[in-house]
Amino acid sequence: MVREQSPLVLQIGDVQILPSPTMKVLGFLFDAEMSWSHQVNNLVQKCNRMLHGLRHLKKYLDQKRMSQVMASFYFSVLYYGAEIFHHRHLSFAFKQRLRSLHYQALKVVYSPRTRDELDRISN
Repeated sequence: MVREQSPLVLQIGDVQILPSPTMKVLGFLFDAEMSWSHQVNNLVQKCNRMLHGLRHLKKYLDQKRMSQVMASFYFSVLYYGAEIFHHRHLSFAFKQRLRSLHYQALKVVYSPRTRDELDRISN
């Protein structure tokens, strides 16, 4: 018979401190299973919000400036701690999600803006 353990509760004065499912250290989210799922999901959310902003900026900035914004802001967030992308325990599905974020940003910045621009490129 396995006895279920109750969660550890720390009490300081009148305040109870309960355990958390994740722990953030130097910007990385760790969970008890070391699955990286919280880290990847958090990164996907951040990058999707930034992609939304990049799409709006595209109306006002030329491609060179868009490229600078993408490299300075978007890729700095996406590739912070990029060593985990190559970690053997990171699932293929998580790696694919991270690659997809990279390619989505490139598509936003380097895809033609208008039909005229598309016609110029193809001719």
